[in-house]
Amino acid sequence: MRTLSKISILFVFVSLIWSCNTEKKSEQVKVPTNTNFDVVILNGRVMDPETNFDEIRNVGILNGKISLITEEKISGKETIDAKGHVVAPGFIDNHWHWPRPVGYKLGLRDGVTTAMDLEWGMLRTKCWQMV
Repeated sequence: MRTLSKISILFVFVSLIWSCNTEKKSEQVKVPTNTNFDVVILNGRVMDPETNFDEIRNVGILNGKISLITEEKISGKETIDAKGHVVAPGFIDNHWHWPRPVGYKLGLRDGVTTAMDLEWGMLRTKCWQMV
């Protein structure tokens, strides 16, 4: 149970940091691997659906942002061994029926950080049409 809680926290933590990192990748400054990062996530399966990236990598987080994704060895103040786990931005579930604390906890274990119930879509669409 304790491991699952750590995994849930890892998903939320990474998704928040990933979503806060709004700079374009081409404009980012290369951070050296000898930097002492705030948090280091080692040996995780790093996935980025936007770029189709899916590889085993180490992630360095500095000042609340993902600063480096590398195959090289890195170190930091806090280290998380993510071997056998996925490191990814939070997933969106657009067909969610359990908006209760226990439901959100179960969703986090699946990597869901945004849960919406869009089954019916938007009702009364004529009210929203431009005249």
